[in-house]
Parts: sequence; structure tokens; C-alpha cells
Amino acid sequence: MGTLQAFDPSLIVTYLTWHPQSSDKICVTLTNGDVVMVKVPPRYLGALEGAFGLRNHTTNARDEEVEEVETEVLFTHALEAWVTSFLPLSASTDPSNTPYTENNTTAILSGGDDTVLALTHIPSTNTSSSTTDNPAMSTSTNRRIHGAGITALLPLPSPPFPPNVLLTGSYDDHLRVLLLPSTSTSSSTPQPPHLRPEILHGLNLGGGVWRIAILSTTTSPAPPDVFSPERQHASSPAPETPQETQATLLISTMYAGAHIVRLRLILPHPHSSTSTNTTTKPTATLSILAHFPSHTSMVYAATAQPPPRPHPQQQQKLHTEEICIESERGTQGKRNNIISSSFYDRRLCHWEW
Repeated sequence: MGTLQAFDPSLIVTYLTWHPQSSDKICVTLTNGDVVMVKVPPRYLGALEGAFGLRNHTTNARDEEVEEVETEVLFTHALEAWVTSFLPLSASTDPSNTPYTENNTTAILSGGDDTVLALTHIPSTNTSSSTTDNPAMSTSTNRRIHGAGITALLPLPSPPFPPNVLLTGSYDDHLRVLLLPSTSTSSSTPQPPHLRPEILHGLNLGGGVWRIAILSTTTSPAPPDVFSPERQHASSPAPETPQETQATLLISTMYAGAHIVRLRLILPHPHSSTSTNTTTKPTATLSILAHFPSHTSMVYAATAQPPPRPHPQQQQKLHTEEICIESERGTQGKRNNIISSSFYDRRLCHWEW
């Protein structure tokens, strides 16, 4: 392995994420507010690929060697940048091949202590070191939704979820479901300066939402629509059956411990990657299923080992009501093994749900 000294030693890397489809790119956030794309030198990349068994590759990189690294500042928040995420640009029938680059453009979300949610579109071939040198790069921002710093971003994959849905977490103690506007990915069409997501739902968890993880998902025809009471009085059934997608979320909520939350998303018409209907939007609700308060300090991380799924033939026999029970109690009576950790008390907790 080797050391990549990409930034001034006085700066702290607060978050990093690999490009989903380009193994030589990492997007990071820094304490000075910068959101930066880092290009990993080939010899270091070879060492990583060899270490993880991706391919047989030898390298001369050593721990004591420091090499200048190519970086590109994408956006600068006014205060610390806490989190970044690549945004899927369109739906895909193959979740393993979700397009993160479209029309040679990549979209990157970021959030900072300045309460700004930023969406930056960059040309995939851009190599300039400054946004001022690249007029094709454009950023839309929003600072009106979150009441404090933005600490978690999770774009939901489509399918199984409707497109353009984003989960966010903040120091203001809220988990939010946002619907992002569809934007052009043409490099000749600059993005509007103001990002205007729609809040589908929000939930106060009593502590800063630091991390969001998906434990499980289910998709099924929606039950009688409690979200739209007017449908109950319709003279004829809807021409198409709404689709409901549920997700069980594991949330690290700092001084409030950890939470298990259910997300329900109902799309008025079945979602299809070939659909041309842009007028429908999902309805969302969030509800707390469980709370783990046993930490005495800030919970910054939690992960889970889910129970094994039933055989596909068994799964097909489950009704919607049984799926809901399954998501609460675990598959076939088995439970999720969860590990959560907290900061000052240096506590690691194992619990089941």
C-alpha cells in the first residue's frame, strides 16, 4: 500500500466515497468546506485491487512514499463539509448497473455545516483543478430545508424505489425524505443556481442523524390507500395499481443512540424505467420501529448482519401483511444482529432486532 497525501496535513477528511463506476476516483469532503474529486494514481490502485483480490497486480508503492495526487475542487461549503454522495442519473432495470454517468456528466451531492445541500454536475472528462476554469461545471444549492448542518445523504436506488428520492440527515435531529427535481445532464445546459427539492416527509429522532443504512426492502402492490383518503370514495377503481416500496433503516442518531425506522413509499402508478409519466410523485411516511438508547455518548456508526432470506418459493407465498410482520420481527423468527459504537465512552454494543 502507499500514502496519498492529497491535502494539507492541517485538514481532516470528514467523508469519502468511491465512484460507483470508476475505480480510480474518490470523492471526499474536508473540514475547510471543500468537496474534492481525487484521482488515485495507477500504481496505488493496483495495490488496492491486489489486496482485495480483484486481480493479480504487483506495485512498487510503499508506505513511506508520498506522491503528488491529482485533485479537483468541485464545490466549497462556507463551513465544514460533512458528507458527499454520487447521484444515480436515471433508473436501471439492473440495480448492479445503475448509470451514474449520463451524457458524459456525473452528478455529486454534498452537505455541510452551513446547512447547504449542493448538487454539482461535472463533465466526466474534466481534469481542471478549479471550477472557474471549467464553465461547463455547474452547482445548484439549497439552504432552506435543513435547520442545521447536513450530516447524511442517501440517494435511493431506482428500482426498487421511485427515481430522484433522497434521504438526508442533519444536526437538527430530523431524518427527511426529499424528492429531487429532474435536471438536464447535457453539458450545454447549465443547472439552475437554486436547488428546490420537495419534502415528502420528515421525522424528528431526538438526536443528530449522522448515518443512514438500509437493512431490507420489500416491494408489493399497495394496500388500500391510507395516504389518499379521496380514493376511498372513488366511483371506480384506479386504472393502475399503486406500488408500495418499504425499507427498514438503521440510523445512527448521535446523543439519541440508534434507531430502526420504517420508510414507506407509494408511487401512484407502477414505476418503470421506460415510463414517460413525469407528473406523478411518490407519497412517503417515516415511523420509528425501535430505539436503542444504551450508549452514553454520541453514536456515529452502526451496521447489521441481516437474517437469511427465505427460499424464493416461500417468499412468493407471503402476503403483504406477512411481509410487514417479517420486517418487524425478522425473517422466520430470526433477527438482525446489530453493532453500534459511540465516541467518548468508547462503547461497542451488540444488540438484536
